[in-house]
Amino acid sequence: MISILVPAKDAGLYIEVCILSVIKQTCPDWELIIVDDHSTDNTTEIIEKYKQSDQRINWVTNAGNGILPALRLAQRHISGEYVTRMDADDLMPENKLKTLLSILQSSPSKSVATGKVQYFSDQPISAGYLKYQNWLNGVIDRESFFAEIYRECTLASPNWMMHADEFFSIGGYDSMHYPEDYDMVFQLRDHGFNIIGTKNITHLWREHPNRASRTLKAYQQDAFFELKLNHFLKFEKTSHSSLVLWGTARKGKLVAKKLLDNHQPFTWMDWQNNKYDGGIYGEIIHPLDRFYELENPLVINTVIPPDQQQKQIDQFLKKNGLILGQNYFVF
Repeated sequence: MISILVPAKDAGLYIEVCILSVIKQTCPDWELIIVDDHSTDNTTEIIEKYKQSDQRINWVTNAGNGILPALRLAQRHISGEYVTRMDADDLMPENKLKTLLSILQSSPSKSVATGKVQYFSDQPISAGYLKYQNWLNGVIDRESFFAEIYRECTLASPNWMMHADEFFSIGGYDSMHYPEDYDMVFQLRDHGFNIIGTKNITHLWREHPNRASRTLKAYQQDAFFELKLNHFLKFEKTSHSSLVLWGTARKGKLVAKKLLDNHQPFTWMDWQNNKYDGGIYGEIIHPLDRFYELENPLVINTVIPPDQQQKQIDQFLKKNGLILGQNYFVF
């Protein structure tokens, strides 16, 4: 059986079609565990209606507040051999559970199954969200879940499945912090898991103005940077002699500030270092030649757009023997 964990807060506009998409799954052996996060609309009335007609559906009220406490409560009700997460405003393609389950059943232990995502909305999807969708699906094609882990969260939070006992072996949601979906990918990497993706679309992601990723502070850029930089310094820095920060735009400055706050020495570089004769935050911005003087460098590349500049940096680093996911990472 597959246990599906769903945090829900004021999801009355969407949760009925979400539940129906679960009921219509071609794999019928599941339990739906919904935790209501103190909704003030008709969310619980809709859940209760379906609970009365389908014994596979259950719901409880969050003992705390927020998505992470809701997920921690939901995991205490898991009775299935497999576990996955779903969001109350999204939809499952009818073969989602069957597709992800088949991956796990043909894979070794410590495997996580995922698939591609597709945004949908009543309004046009923004260019930014489409770009993230395409990048996330590209991670599956490139099989680069951990190589690109510092750029963005490489595993969609409601689009994975794993063995329940292995989920608990890494502490489940009790071991995770906000943003919990991103933290989960780091936990999987640190515990030696392998993420296996299918090229099929296994999740339909609803875009709307009230999504948690848009409205909650725990899912804003600063929280993501705090999380990934902490993991970076803990996991990557120990095996390298010098840390290089590349890029002086907003992202580069944000990383630099956090490195300085953590008293982490680094060499700051940029293609156009002469634009910053006075430095930034008291740090010198070095020219390209400085790179050749560094021993065993570890590079944080914060230059994403424009794409041509990104490609130039990639080519330069690869030419000098650096490998994405080993001694240089894109933030």
